[in-house]
Amino acid sequence: MGVVRTDGRPGTLTYHWERSDGSRSAPLRETLARGQKEARLHLLWTFRGPGTHRAVARLVITSPAARAAEGTFTYRCG
Repeated sequence: MGVVRTDGRPGTLTYHWERSDGSRSAPLRETLARGQKEARLHLLWTFRGPGTHRAVARLVITSPAARAAEGTFTYRCG
């Protein structure tokens, strides 16, 4: 999940997710109401089976201003 903080003005965020497995989401939109100070943007990523996998998820906001952030996590299943 990515948390985007805002100045409280209404509008629409356009964004997508990039994953270290090489996949990328379609463009997504989040509508912000007047006074809304943050948006929580969720990523669904499913892993199956035993093993360990280090993963990186990158949130790319394309509008109203270009921004990006990423986070890492490790999947482990015995």
